[in-house]
Amino acid sequence: MEPIIRAHLPTSAQHIVLRKSALDYMARYIQNRLWKLEAGGQLFGHLKDGTLEIKVATGPYLGDLRTRFGYRSKPDCAQREIKKQRGQGLYYCGDWHTHPQTHPTASTEDLSTISKMVQRSDFRLSCMVMVIQGTDDGAQGVAVYTSSGDAPKRWEVIDDWVRIV
Repeated sequence: MEPIIRAHLPTSAQHIVLRKSALDYMARYIQNRLWKLEAGGQLFGHLKDGTLEIKVATGPYLGDLRTRFGYRSKPDCAQREIKKQRGQGLYYCGDWHTHPQTHPTASTEDLSTISKMVQRSDFRLSCMVMVIQGTDDGAQGVAVYTSSGDAPKRWEVIDDWVRIV
């Protein structure tokens, strides 16, 4: 069976599924050494039967701002990727980035960023997704946040299932 992470919002019939392809891509950039910088990019997927399936993670891009404790995607590269993936039938769902934490949590800047993304984006989904890849393997090393214009919501990962905290 394909390893996935599922997210369920109790107030919605929708689910979020992070597919193996996206999880494997983000895991390539785990900050498990002191010299490794934060990395990140965009998340793409589609809605299918009330489930948002995130299939593709992209980035980082040449020219992104990357430090040990910070990441900022180069906007023109991100926009090119959004157009490319849309041409392949996938929608922009949000962003991902790494943290040098075993069990990652969003910083104040991360929470501000996802709120700003919702305000600036012309997205076709009910929420914007932010995934943070920590240093732990598997579901416990991934944090999922969503925002639909309100305060971002953190999702708790338990045994490959994600629920809102």
